[in-house]
Amino acid sequence: MNLDPLLTDVERLLRESAHKFAERHGGAQRLRRLRETPRGYDAEALSAAAAAGWIGLLVPESAGGAGLGPGSLAHVCEALGREFCALPLGCAAAAASALAACAVPPRSAIEALLKGEALALCALAPAPGPRGAAPISLEPDGAGGYRVCGRWEGLPALAAEHFVVEASAAAEHVVFHLAAGAQGLSLVPGRAIEGSALAALVLEGARVPAAAVIASGEAAKRLSARLYAAVQLALSAEMLGLADGSAARTLEYLATRVQFGQPIGKFQALRHQAVDNYVHKELARALVFEAARAADAGHEDAARLCCAARVFAGEASLAVAKSSIQMHGAIGFTDEHDIGLYLKRAMALSGLAGPTGAERRRYRRSTRTGGGAWADLPRIGVESEADARFRAEVREWLEANLPHRLRDIATRAPHHEGIAWHRQLYERGWIAPGWPKEHGGMGATLVQQVILADELARIGAPEISAQAINHIGPILIRFGTEAQKKRHLSKMLSGEAVWCQGYSEPNSGSDLASLRTRALIDGDDFVVSGQKIWTTWAHHAHWMFALVRTDPQAPKKHDGISFILIDMKSPGITARGIRTIAGEDELAQVFLDEVRVPRENLVGELHGGWKVANALLVNERIGSASTQRDLATLRYAWRFAVASGIADDEAFADRLAGAEVDLLALSAAHAQAVALLSRAQVGAESSFMKIAGTALLQRLSDLAFEAAHCAGGAHGPVSAGGIAFDAARSLLQNRRATIYGGTQEIQKDIVAKRVLGMP
Repeated sequence: MNLDPLLTDVERLLRESAHKFAERHGGAQRLRRLRETPRGYDAEALSAAAAAGWIGLLVPESAGGAGLGPGSLAHVCEALGREFCALPLGCAAAAASALAACAVPPRSAIEALLKGEALALCALAPAPGPRGAAPISLEPDGAGGYRVCGRWEGLPALAAEHFVVEASAAAEHVVFHLAAGAQGLSLVPGRAIEGSALAALVLEGARVPAAAVIASGEAAKRLSARLYAAVQLALSAEMLGLADGSAARTLEYLATRVQFGQPIGKFQALRHQAVDNYVHKELARALVFEAARAADAGHEDAARLCCAARVFAGEASLAVAKSSIQMHGAIGFTDEHDIGLYLKRAMALSGLAGPTGAERRRYRRSTRTGGGAWADLPRIGVESEADARFRAEVREWLEANLPHRLRDIATRAPHHEGIAWHRQLYERGWIAPGWPKEHGGMGATLVQQVILADELARIGAPEISAQAINHIGPILIRFGTEAQKKRHLSKMLSGEAVWCQGYSEPNSGSDLASLRTRALIDGDDFVVSGQKIWTTWAHHAHWMFALVRTDPQAPKKHDGISFILIDMKSPGITARGIRTIAGEDELAQVFLDEVRVPRENLVGELHGGWKVANALLVNERIGSASTQRDLATLRYAWRFAVASGIADDEAFADRLAGAEVDLLALSAAHAQAVALLSRAQVGAESSFMKIAGTALLQRLSDLAFEAAHCAGGAHGPVSAGGIAFDAARSLLQNRRATIYGGTQEIQKDIVAKRVLGMP
């Protein structure tokens, strides 16, 4: 998605400047020449970056820097990654910010760093070396200082003038400065696969005088966490840039490479692979963006979000680069072609400041509380004091009012239970947070909408039927007549009127425009005949919004369709329930036999229903990426895993933590899509969230099923550790996720054509 509307003016200017810089100082040829550079990076480009003020982005203004946050650094690093501009910028900027607060080195040394005449690097404890090498250890030297020993792997330069190092002992924790040339300090040179530096800092009894200690105790832990998060965020952004660049280059190739008489971008297998890459990198973009905002705001969850962003972006950059080589075929395997450089650079970055695998394990450890239980997901978005009060109010009300029998259920609540909960939310005023107040909604801010959704997910509240509140309601507000709004909106809010969606037909599923239900005009009425199928809650609904064919002679099948509202009590309507593989009858088939519908029930223009339907589909696809069910399923998977003991299995715990990181990325994308939707600046690209969200829900259901151990296939809810969950039913029910609203395969074709512009 294009996140520019969500950026500040300063961020836009910074991104524009960074892209111009990267185009001048990056490129495949410069990357290939890295192996020839004595310091393992382009010193000329780093000096230019310093002249642009980027080494000092995190340094306070009082010390000569820009006084900005880690998010600004991330915007720059994303541009560098896209254009192969390989600089140790994140590490250098973080180190400079720490040294600016240190008594040693002198002011002149800080000025040299900010001018690019010297380089400082960070070596922070969360990144042990291979084969279990310990981080830096220390012991007091009896003179107020310390002696330090250890080895730190993964420095992005072969030479530097200053080092910011973290070390710990049983009762002490410090962050300190050492200058190059200090006795007992050495750099072991090494090169990454694409030629950049991959060095190791070795300390053998090096002395740290008291004046060189930047922070100690809890202050050192906080400083280290802040610096480490900034470095990880910068690496995440650079990895995102790599994924973006390799995907863009591959799309160009798919459009121009011809085989079997046509561009290979027309072959479905390659189209779908390109879409998978797009989904992966856009989720990475969303998570990196939210981690940056959290870091800039000093959010309590910033460190976890930056760690998650590093994990997701690291995996995305490698996956997209590998896929890009595959889609280039044999030429992609040659050194002369530049596509392989994306993989080499991604491999090099993944080894810096702690490999991606180590970061995944670090994130996994953060998901467990002291008692071994699962910790809540980090929050997406930055909240004000008023927002925090609203969150507390919502949480308190939900705890007091949501019946325990409706919490964390595997599938949709029974119809009568769902309506009862709908009415409770209505009476509290929270049923339609995104609706304007003039139409009876809450008129909530975007942050409040995210908070409400977050708290509903946290407590495991049942889903409200989306058809009225999320689908037809917003459509009537946008396209409906005043009479339609007056007649229907209030009853949608109160739950008096249940709505269903009449789209799919026996021979028109994902190919919706081929629908055959006809509506002939007869005076002031439409006369509707045909069938609708897979219609959720049609046998309980009072009203249906439906697509019908009003002009069979239209030259394009999309052009002869209208959007109408049908009273389900009208003569000629028969609804028959359909039992699903999960044993539920939520679906129905609807037969319409010459049903008379007043022409005043037309929404939008006659024959203009496809425009209305597309607007609704954007809401539906964003809604399908809502994380409410995902979070409830993840919570159950963790609880069952702890109860069954499988949580102690490293492989399973790693997969579950990986799914949680993916859920964070989806949550970030969903929050941003809601923000863009409020500005009418999101369209077909929202399909990528449905692709990601529905696949993730199935994956979480599979994990919950596995976590239930031997009882996973049992009929009915299974109890373990004081909780009950129907793992089998959840797995079965969520098979529908990649089918409804357009199958996964059709969604990928939509994204390929309308978003990626593939032939």
